[in-house]
Parts: sequence; structure tokens; C-alpha cells
Amino acid sequence: INAEYMGVQQNYLMKGSEINGSYKDTLWRFVVLFIADFYCFGVYYNNSSLFALQREIQDNMGKTMSDMTTLYSIATIPNAFFPLIAGFIIDRMSARLTCVIFGIISCIGTAICALVFVPSVGNYYMLMIGYLISTWGTLPGVTATTALLSDWFAKKELALATSSFFSIGRMATFLTFWTLPPIFSGTHSLLISLFVVFVVELLSTLCGIGAYRLDKAESAIVANDQPKKPTTTIGEFMSESLHVLLHLPGRYWIVLLSESLVYMCTMV
Repeated sequence: INAEYMGVQQNYLMKGSEINGSYKDTLWRFVVLFIADFYCFGVYYNNSSLFALQREIQDNMGKTMSDMTTLYSIATIPNAFFPLIAGFIIDRMSARLTCVIFGIISCIGTAICALVFVPSVGNYYMLMIGYLISTWGTLPGVTATTALLSDWFAKKELALATSSFFSIGRMATFLTFWTLPPIFSGTHSLLISLFVVFVVELLSTLCGIGAYRLDKAESAIVANDQPKKPTTTIGEFMSESLHVLLHLPGRYWIVLLSESLVYMCTMV
């Protein structure tokens, strides 16, 4: 009886999706995939930019390899602790919203990194702060976009979507090393080189906003057949989130600590 009931429910949901014109059952899902791919491209392009321009930055600021290693180590500390917390935030606030939020954070950090090389404006510590802010948005942004894609491709072609997403992202990593040094060679300006990175990251964030709009439209279609949920205020959200965090099981914190230690060991 339960199996038959579940079958009826599944048929109802599929028919409801067809009647309401769900975007997930049309080629619009590949538009979301394209947008997510470029979002990931911008994130990885931004994340690799200082590595690609390391020699030029050292010469410009008079820093040693040890100074650059310290910058990378401190700036990537959020990647050791923040992703698991970010995953909790993504589940609470929705993937589409956090995708935009983390993209904006990355844009702010990238802009600070570029402004460092305006004459008489920035220094080494300002560069470190900018890169630190940027890394707060990169990996969590990829996590949010992955969650969004998993929802859109849950019925079929999920492996294709996931492999495409990460393949485009990794492609951006080596394209960073192919494009930024020649840009610097042609302009002799780190400001212009990092401004290019900022533009790519900004376009990536705009793609995140596009994914947000499409997913919100899809949610509106699905919500037509579902009862309305009460609106949660920011205060209620923060209070409930804090309550959940404080009552997480001990094994969650053990996993968090273990993964953080492993990541920090890889940096060393």
C-alpha cells in the first residue's frame, strides 16, 4: 500500500510539474548550468590571480617569497574553517541567495586587491586583507552553486552538470596563468591586471544574480500548489540558527576540527 501511495504521489508531482510549466523540465536548466559554470569560472579565476602575478607583486612591493607564502597562508585560513559553517548558512538561507551574497563578498575583496596598486594608496597588509575577504566568498560560493545545480538536475543529467561545473572551474585556473602575465607585460600595471580580475568576478556575480532570478521564478511555480509558509524575520532567523548551532551533536564539531587540521597541514 505504501509503495502504491508513493507511486501515486510521484505521478502527481510529475504531472503537477508539467501543468505548471516547471523550468527544471525544460532546456532552461541548461541556461542555469551555463550561468553556474561561468560563476565557477570567475571564482577560480579570481582565486588564482595572485599566484599568477606573484613575481610581479614581489617586484612591485619589494617582498620575498616568504612574505608571499605568509600572505597565502593567512588569507586561505577561512577555507579551513568557514566552508562547513557556510554549508549550514546555505541550508538555512537557500543556495540561490547565498550564491549572490558570497559573490558580492568576493567582488569586494578583489576590488580591495586592485586598489592596493593605486599609487600611494595600498600596502602589503591591505593586499592581505583584500585577499582574505575574497577567499571568504570563493569556496562557499562554489558550494552554494553546487547545491543549486543539484536541485535543478536532481531528476536527470546530474553527473553531466557536476562534471561540467568543476571542469570549467579548473579550466579557469590555468587560464589565469595564461592571461594575466601577458596583460601585465602589455600594460606594466598591476592595477589594470587586477582590474581585469575584478571585471571577471563582477560578471561572475551577475551570473549568480541571474541564477537567483531563475530559481526564484521556479520556486514561485512550485509554490502555487503548496501552502504558504510564515515569513521569518531576520531576528527570528538568527535566534533559531544560533539555537541549532549550540545544539549540534559533538561528532559535528569533531569532523569540523579534523577537516580544519587536515587542511592546515596541507598549507604547511
